[in-house]
Amino acid sequence: MTVPLIAATAFVLGAAETFRDTAGHSVLPRLVEEAQLERANGRLIGTEIVGNEFLGPLIGALLFATAMFLPLAVDASALVVAVILVLTLPRAASTVAAPPAREERPRLLTELLGGPRRLLGHPRLAVVTCAASAIAFADAAWWSVPVVHSGSVLGLPEAGFGLLLAAGAVGGTAGAACAARLAGRFPPHLVLSSSALLCGLPAFAVAASGTTAVTAVMPALSSGGFALWNVVALSTRRREAPREPLGRVTGAHRVVLFGSGTVGALTGGLLTDSFGLTAPFHLAGVLVAVAAAGVAVVFHRTRPPRP
Repeated sequence: MTVPLIAATAFVLGAAETFRDTAGHSVLPRLVEEAQLERANGRLIGTEIVGNEFLGPLIGALLFATAMFLPLAVDASALVVAVILVLTLPRAASTVAAPPAREERPRLLTELLGGPRRLLGHPRLAVVTCAASAIAFADAAWWSVPVVHSGSVLGLPEAGFGLLLAAGAVGGTAGAACAARLAGRFPPHLVLSSSALLCGLPAFAVAASGTTAVTAVMPALSSGGFALWNVVALSTRRREAPREPLGRVTGAHRVVLFGSGTVGALTGGLLTDSFGLTAPFHLAGVLVAVAAAGVAVVFHRTRPPRP
């Protein structure tokens, strides 16, 4: 086992996960009724949070303590089960219509650019992506700091940061579970704007208070807002985008999202080094406020006329 081998493996896993996530997000609208999108997305995202942040790390740690190879063996076995489950999906779940035999398929570059064109050409899709980009930037910027902030400012032990992550996982699970009910009761722009504020304003509260009690609660609120945003934004994108190019639209959206998160994490480190530990927290609060306002304005301007 060498560092280059680990890096290469991580690259392959990251690329494969991108294909799986994009395909999974594109298939779901074919499996459920439109009215059930929020409920289905909430279950999907809630399950991912429980698996990635609760059960996965806990079971992995227990297996690793038993034998170093066990987490890898269980992971490989779980992936085989996942492949079998995917193969049971009905053919109707396919989002790609086969072109006529004599029709020439467009060039790959044309298809790749089709996603961004549709994304930017639709006001609601564009503002959701822009707002999601700001939220991802803010989230990565301020979440790159709590591991230092919890020790140097709050004086928590090393396990304290793990408890903050656990609180975030609890909030994220709760947000995903409540998403369908909130989306059914309130208009989408109100849920999106409120969840955007929940993503970043807790960071501002942590910076302003500087107390352990407030810091213990804020990650749960932030993660809850993030999960709620993901569910409603995902459902909005699936409703607004045509089904056939939904995969390309989703892929373009995720490129912007991951790019913003990468730049946000780097920016958070630079701001901390230049202006102090709380600088990324304040930036996160400002960015999510701008994102929430943008969503509210665009959705208000593009709402259908009353009959």
